[in-house]
Amino acid sequence: MKHDYFNPETYAVIDKVSGEEVDVKIFIEKASVSGWQKAYAKTLSEYIRCGDGKSVDFLAYVLEKKDHNNLLHGTQRELAEKTGVSLGVITRTMNALTKKRLIKKVRSGTYMVSPAMLRNGDNKKGALMLRLWGGIK
Repeated sequence: MKHDYFNPETYAVIDKVSGEEVDVKIFIEKASVSGWQKAYAKTLSEYIRCGDGKSVDFLAYVLEKKDHNNLLHGTQRELAEKTGVSLGVITRTMNALTKKRLIKKVRSGTYMVSPAMLRNGDNKKGALMLRLWGGIK
């Protein structure tokens, strides 16, 4: 059967290590009044590989809850409480993301998701976000 569009109901993404099914909706480009959101598949796959088991729930939360500037707000303890994922899993996942340069700590309780993986807006905003990303140590 030929599909003219991507229908998430007809696809499944399976974690080869855990056997868990990952919600395909996190891979879909979203359009809204405030602009578009674009995901870069290669980097997004690296992002997902930073997790297994409950950490995949946390990774999906990050993708869903980051704001239009790719900022995730909350300390690791707050993120654990909001997601129901243990603090240890949050810490290990954040360390793996940081090591792969997929997330950076901006300040206490604020993290930035790499705009090389996922970002909202037009090319001008994308360039500004990449410049901001490069300035975060």
